[in-house]
Formats: sequence, structure tokens, C-alpha cells
Amino acid sequence: MRSHICSASGGKPPPPYLFVSSSSCYQLVPVMHRAAFLLIIISLIVSSTASGQRHPQKRRVNHPPEITSFSSFPNLVSLCPWNPCGGEMAHLTLVATDADHDSLHYDCTTDVGKLLGGCGPSMTWDLKNVVRGTHKISVKVRDSHGGDAIAQLEITVADCPICDPPPPPCPTITISTPKEATHSRHLLFNVKTEGAESYGAPSFDWTTNLGKIINGQNTSEVEIDASGFVGDELTVTVSVGGFDPSCQTTASKQFVVKN
Repeated sequence: MRSHICSASGGKPPPPYLFVSSSSCYQLVPVMHRAAFLLIIISLIVSSTASGQRHPQKRRVNHPPEITSFSSFPNLVSLCPWNPCGGEMAHLTLVATDADHDSLHYDCTTDVGKLLGGCGPSMTWDLKNVVRGTHKISVKVRDSHGGDAIAQLEITVADCPICDPPPPPCPTITISTPKEATHSRHLLFNVKTEGAESYGAPSFDWTTNLGKIINGQNTSEVEIDASGFVGDELTVTVSVGGFDPSCQTTASKQFVVKN
């Protein structure tokens, strides 16, 4: 049983009633129905909460990264074991953007060489000692929401057009001062080579401007008979074989023939 009491004075009704006020009027609710009243209030609250859950806030649509350019300088890497030629490195530049301004992560894959400084927007690809041919590098750019983009780049590795090996070290050739042999005018000359290794067993070719070679031709020591040339200046010359043709391998020695 419910009834309304309106009071000009705004006074509260006596028990055993609960009341819900509206201005100066009171809707009287018998105390015995207090539990039912509370259940109605709780049901309204639960219904309002469930209604809000049926309309969750929409999640934003993720936009994957976009790779706008992927380039290399140079595109052709020329290698030479003897000199740098065109260089052994390729400098890579990758430009990627994300419409959602997400942070970006980079993953690189390549079959040869190594990336100096890791994978990222700017990279250096070391191609030293790789097999000549075309080689590929692949880069995946990821955002933090599962979006990604992939770009690939090919670089050709070739031999340098001019790749002459450096000249080998050349020997230092010296002829020793002659020693007297069995006769004062029989002279012994010896040659030494230092500072370089010959390709094989070295060869020796001697010549003299005076007298004649009587012993040791094609060896490192030669004997010359200078009889009849006392007081004259003898010049002995040797050419040593077995070294690089670009090397100077001829030496001479002057000596005044004595009694």
C-alpha cells in the first residue's frame, strides 16, 4: 500500500514508513516493502551498467608502416685484393613512415657479408671477400601493433677493372771485393742477394771487360784471369735470375788489377 503525503511544512511522516521526497510531497513506502524497494534500485544499477558494456569504445584502426625508399651507394661494389679500387662497403639508406606515429623496429636478412652497426634506417654493408655476383638484402619494418612492411635491395659485386698485384719485393744485389786466387792476377768475385725470395733457384750470368772467366760461371762465385792487365781497371758484371722481371737484378764491381 502506497500513499502520498504533501506537507506545507515539509515535515517527515511518522514510522513505519520509508519516504522518497519530491519537493514537499512524500511517496510513502511501507517498511515491509523496504527489501523489495532496494532490489528494484539494485536492478536498475545493474541494468544501466550492462547497457554501457554493450557499447564499448571502438579501438582505433592500426595503419602499418610504409617504406618510401631503399637505396645504396654505390650500387656496384668493385673488389680487388691488392687495392681498395671502388671500395668494399655499400652504404644503405631506408626511409619508412608510420601514419599512427608508432615506434618502428627493423629486421635485416642477407646471405653474405655483414652489417656494421646493426639494422636500421642507415646501414653499412661490408662485402669484403664475398663471392662475385648479385646479392640481396631484405629489411622488415614493424610497428608495435603487428603492422609491417618489407623492402628488398640487390647489389652487384664484381672484380675491379684494374687490379694489378703490387710488385714483389726486389733483392739487393752486391758483389764483394775480389780475393786473390792461386795467382795474384786470378781474382775471385762473389755475389749476394738479400731482401727478397727468388721464385726458384736463382741463376747467375757473369761478364767481364778484361781477361776471361775461368771458373764459376752460373754460380754465385766467379774466378777471372786478369793476366796481362796489371794496372788496368776491371769491371765485372752479374745478372741474377729468378726474381720479378720488374726488379733491377744486375750489379757491377770495378777493380784495379794489381801485381
